[in-house]
Formats: sequence, structure tokens, C-alpha cells
Amino acid sequence: RRECHGVHLLTNNIARGTNNVMEMLFGNVRPCSINRTPISFEQDSLGAHVLPRTLLPSSVIYSEATQSWVATVNTNQKALDSNNVEESSKALRAFSVPSKKQALCLAKAWAPPRMHPFSSNPRCFICEAQFAVLRRPCHCRNCGVCICSSCTMQWPSKMLPATYNIKREGTVNVCKACDWLCSAFRLALLHGDYDKSIAIYETGNVNLTTPFANVKGELFYPVHCAVLGGNLNLLKWLVDEHCCPLRSIRVSGGKQKDAKSGSYTPILTSKGRSLLNIALTARNIGIVRYLVVEKKNASMGRKGSLG
Repeated sequence: RRECHGVHLLTNNIARGTNNVMEMLFGNVRPCSINRTPISFEQDSLGAHVLPRTLLPSSVIYSEATQSWVATVNTNQKALDSNNVEESSKALRAFSVPSKKQALCLAKAWAPPRMHPFSSNPRCFICEAQFAVLRRPCHCRNCGVCICSSCTMQWPSKMLPATYNIKREGTVNVCKACDWLCSAFRLALLHGDYDKSIAIYETGNVNLTTPFANVKGELFYPVHCAVLGGNLNLLKWLVDEHCCPLRSIRVSGGKQKDAKSGSYTPILTSKGRSLLNIALTARNIGIVRYLVVEKKNASMGRKGSLG
């Protein structure tokens, strides 16, 4: 009996040791994360998957030299946290626009999110699985939360503002919650759903000045999707309230450029279609009038298309 008891203890110790090693290698998974239902806009639990991003510092000043408003954003979180003034200054990005409202909107749109520290986030924010040697954490570059590979999606870097991607990577990791939000926002714009578009934007993790992924072989910005959706009020909400540009924005490495130089180009889809071209094709007179009369946006797109 003593021998059997000894063998039993030895077996239990080996099992416990094996479990500890497996946990170190693979981590463990909370029961609540198993068979988790897909995220849905109507679900009350959506808030648990979406954490509004905290932005790095930015500033807005008026430049007498260029007679324009200059928005400057910090892009190097590590340098900021370590009070490294020299490196932080090198990572400043600035752009100039005619009005203070535009500068404030663009500073908010282009200031990168703060990345959450791995040291205080031992579990995946989405599925709550514990990180381990073979379940490494990474950051969602859109909101900053810590996630595992199973809860990671990859976006072309152009879907994020350039200031979010200081390493200039071709693709970036984002969490499934941000990926869902992006898709839901695009569909709401395409359907002309004003209330749902605003509700999704108010989660805090939606980008208004960068394009979506290819949609049926064509790349669209939010303003293009609003025109395609045919909702003039939604287009005005983007352009007038949030200063979504109808022309390209130039970003410099610390030196602001003249906002009145006239070298801006119209925002086009990947197939060279402009906002005005899309509105004319759909025969949406209200949007055509808004673009031409109110916004003076009648520049030429590619291959002679109006924009």
C-alpha cells in the first residue's frame, strides 16, 4: 500500500509539474472565453470588447509665418514616457490647415493611440486567454489593447493614419473588435444610416480620414462611402462637423508647410473616381450641389473625371 501511495504521489507531482509547464508555454483560457458568441452591434456586451483609445499628446497653434493653423502630434510613446526630449522632438509630425477647427479635428484624427503595457495586461483583452511563451501578446495598432494571435487581424497600413505607423510597416495588427467596428461603420455609411454611423463613431475607435480595405476591388474613403450611400446629411456630418478632407492632407516631419500653396489633390478611390463623379453617376442632385456650390469641389479626377 505504501508503494502504491508513493506511486500515486509521484504521479500527481508529475501531472502538476506538467500542467505548470504547459501553462508556462501555452497559458490558460478562462471558461468564459470559450464558445464566445460573435460580437454584434445589438449586443449589450459590445462595450466589453471596445476600449476607447487614449491618444498621445497633440497641440494646435497659429503660425504667423504661414498664416495658417498648425497641428502637431507626438508619435513616439517610448520617448515621451522616458522624458527623452530629443527623440520625442524627432518624432513630432505637423500639418497645416486654414482654420482652427480643421486643425483641432485633424489633431484628434492623427494623434496615435497609447499602447497598453504588456506588464499590466497578462491576458488578451478580447478572449481573456493568458499570455505565455507560445501565446505571445501584441498590440492593436488602432486602439492600443493587448491581444493574442487568435484575436488579431491584419490591415494594410494605409487604413491607419501615417502617424500610427512610425515603423512604416506594410501591414499592421488590429484587434477583432476594431476590425468589426471598421466594417460596421463602412456598411452604415454605404446604407446611408445616419444614426448608426454616429453611434459607431462615438465608440472612439473609428478613423474618418483613412481609407477602408478594398471593397469589391476598389478602395474607398469614408466620404466616398457617404456619397455612395446617398445621405447628404451624413456627408455634411463628415465634412462640416468633423472636417473630413475633400483633398489630400500633407504631413511633414516637424516643419509645417504652407496651407495655401494650392498643391492639394482631390481624394480619389483606387480607380480614380472622385466624390463628384460618384454623385453625378448616381444623379444625386443634392450632393452634387453641395460639392460644387458650397464646397467649391469641382477639380478633375483621373482620366478627366470630375472630382
